[in-house]
Amino acid sequence: MEKKFLPPSYKQELYFKISTLSQENLWVEEYIREFEQHQMTVGLNDDNEHTIGRFIKGLSPSIAHKVELQPYLSFNDICHLAIKIEKQLKGRKAFATPSPHRPQTAPNSFPSYKKGDTILHPSRPLIKVKGLLVNLQR
Repeated sequence: MEKKFLPPSYKQELYFKISTLSQENLWVEEYIREFEQHQMTVGLNDDNEHTIGRFIKGLSPSIAHKVELQPYLSFNDICHLAIKIEKQLKGRKAFATPSPHRPQTAPNSFPSYKKGDTILHPSRPLIKVKGLLVNLQR
């Protein structure tokens, strides 16, 4: 039935897809799903070492290098390890890079005022002093 409906190069294309599959912009969990789906579609029953090697080869380099340093016994171990490492890397980036929406100021720093700035206090009248609008104390 396969020969009747599928082109002759179909199986070869599937093998090519799984051998060139990479994480790129996917989350590790999405990459795992894609990897397992391709493996089932091709019908690969490789031994654990080949599957793990192919999987690590497709991971992003920053995750792959850390995964290779850790001990593992199975494909499942590698998957869990890659997910943990990705979360750890994402967590560090969140703390390491300053937010573009929040200005970086030193703690307990006083605001600096420029000419033309308005300084308001709800219960005090305003007067102009050297180009600044300032509240009077009662």
